[in-house]
Amino acid sequence: MQVEKLAVNILGNIKMGMKPDWNDYGVGLEKFGEALQYIDSNNLATGINVKRTEAGKEIMGYFTDDDFSLTLPGMEFLEKNTFKTN
Repeated sequence: MQVEKLAVNILGNIKMGMKPDWNDYGVGLEKFGEALQYIDSNNLATGINVKRTEAGKEIMGYFTDDDFSLTLPGMEFLEKNTFKTN
């Protein structure tokens, strides 16, 4: 699954108030972390953090704050891209 498509799926679940959990998407932790990093670096949601190794290459884990949410750019991104993933 492409990172952008996975990001759209994650954002859709965040919109419904669900915390992202990589076990729900059928992808590995690395791919899931890349999607979360995409979301975070593009300011599509708040309260998402990705933990990488000291070298910064491998994803070790992630966590979401209790007050995670979509941003306005995230809502616009989700609206623009929802139909592309179906």
